[in-house]
Amino acid sequence: MTKILGYKNSEIGGLYIASTSIAVVVGLVIAVPFIDIAMKAIFKGYLYTMMTGYIPCSINPMTYVVTIAVGLVCYAVVALLQMRKVSKVSKSEALKNAE
Repeated sequence: MTKILGYKNSEIGGLYIASTSIAVVVGLVIAVPFIDIAMKAIFKGYLYTMMTGYIPCSINPMTYVVTIAVGLVCYAVVALLQMRKVSKVSKSEALKNAE
């Protein structure tokens, strides 16, 4: 629809990709500490009660950095593929399939 209204590919990217990028970054920053807390609670609640012996719950801090980096790289790949797909749509095709 934005093609029909005369937006350029860079403007479409600014509208959609930039806003979802903010959501992805905020989501990753919120999710990683939450998952850390949840994993420690699950480890303590389940494994300590169901298993005999002692297994320490230790997670390398670098794991969190790698998790966020992989999330951002995956999002960047998806965003680039979406922008490539948008740039291939012609205005005439967009007018024909306006729904």
